[in-house]
Amino acid sequence: KDMKLDKGINIDKLSKLMIGFSGAEIKAVCTEAGYFAIRENRFKVYQKDFVQAIKKVKLEEEADELIEAFQEKGRKEIIWETADLLYFLIVMLASKGISLNDVNSELQRRSEEK
Repeated sequence: KDMKLDKGINIDKLSKLMIGFSGAEIKAVCTEAGYFAIRENRFKVYQKDFVQAIKKVKLEEEADELIEAFQEKGRKEIIWETADLLYFLIVMLASKGISLNDVNSELQRRSEEK
């Protein structure tokens, strides 16, 4: 209600990141961006909030598609959707400087705990 948009928001860049999004996904991005601001006790939404929200919505979409493939489709579609999910996950990890080797190290650490 009292949430404001930062004047530095670049709508063109954001819209390019959301090519192919449905209206519901765009609404989810806007809602999530507001939640990111609220979690930081802010009343202003910044570009970074929208970018983070786009990544979250996209990752959720890919995970949903993989779940659907497991429930309703064959091996080829499951592999396809797994590759999509892994691709977006790897991109997100790389944006934080995290490699698959880092993740593998964590998995090894966990297996040694058992």
